[in-house]
Amino acid sequence: MLRKLHLIITFAISTQVVYGQNSYTSNDNYTGLWSDDATWSHTPAASPLDNPGNATHGSASNIDIYGYIRSAITLDIAGQGPTVTIHDTLFVDGDLNMSQGTISLGAAAVLIVTGDLNLSNGAFNLNNTGRIVVGGNLSVTNGNVNNSNNLYVYGTSNVTGGGQIDGCNGYGGCSGSASSPYENIKDENDLETEDEDLFNFVENGGVLPVELIEFNGFTSQSILHLNWKTASEVNFDYFQIEYAEEDLAFKPFHKTIKGHGNSANVNNYQFNQQISGKQGPYYRLKIVDFDGAYEYSDVIFVNNSIPSSAVEVFPNPNVSGRPITFNCFQCEESSPIEIFDLSYNKVFEGEVDFINQPKINPRLASGVYTIRITIKGESLIKRLVITN
Repeated sequence: MLRKLHLIITFAISTQVVYGQNSYTSNDNYTGLWSDDATWSHTPAASPLDNPGNATHGSASNIDIYGYIRSAITLDIAGQGPTVTIHDTLFVDGDLNMSQGTISLGAAAVLIVTGDLNLSNGAFNLNNTGRIVVGGNLSVTNGNVNNSNNLYVYGTSNVTGGGQIDGCNGYGGCSGSASSPYENIKDENDLETEDEDLFNFVENGGVLPVELIEFNGFTSQSILHLNWKTASEVNFDYFQIEYAEEDLAFKPFHKTIKGHGNSANVNNYQFNQQISGKQGPYYRLKIVDFDGAYEYSDVIFVNNSIPSSAVEVFPNPNVSGRPITFNCFQCEESSPIEIFDLSYNKVFEGEVDFINQPKINPRLASGVYTIRITIKGESLIKRLVITN
């Protein structure tokens, strides 16, 4: 599925397995419930426990979240202290109670809790390098919250016992320059000002407007033909088609395509328009619901005779600082390569020799990137995820 809220839906990685414990990974490009067995793959595969449980059971050691995973009720992280790593989005429709373990967010990750976030009675560390939204209150007891600059709490924040937020405790003593435990925590108004997309997403109950299952296109006699399908639509208004040249600076076509509002059926869409040489070759869909919240599809390259599957990028996700390896089935020579961040700023430019040295090491920070490879005068677009 092609789904995101300024967040790229990513790929699953494997984690080291400790004897007697299970590692859980939400499936690739997947939207589902925490409680559903179908949401998860796990190691060892022979384990009879097909999901991490709620509260998390004692053998759940590592839980990696990709795609968009929801807990429809209050979620309890307990057991033997699992490490929960959010690479994309976790939406908890209720409270999130954590008595053991660690929650870490990647640079493009989001944790949304509609109720209270309670961190108590355990040695744990909530690392926030992504964005956390708490619709209720925040309570920290005997634990740590680090890097709270992107922590938005709609209610009140309370630090007691040995709890700390960015080194500041509930007794008034702080490390660094902060003057109170709550200095870096932001509120609902800050979220609306700083990230309107995320604010609208939270206000909309975490409902993505469209489940997009296909998006492709071609050109014929200067006419652009785009085709796509949706599996479901919720509170959905319209599609805005956007195009970009080699600079990947996207602009909208004037025409929009109306949606079906609410639908659980497969719907087919098409867009046909005469284009100039400056209207492409990169295209994406802006997907807008009735409340103004929106998401983007993946970017596609139109009229490309070399299929995207001709090039493999691995490992994906990769770890910051490690080389990236390419495998090209139709390449006989070196090809230019460019890497862009989520804002389409170019962060790397060079060449890759697919035959003799099919590796590069751009030393990227954690995040989600777009790779553009030019082969025989044509461009391929690949996605890459970098973790810490």
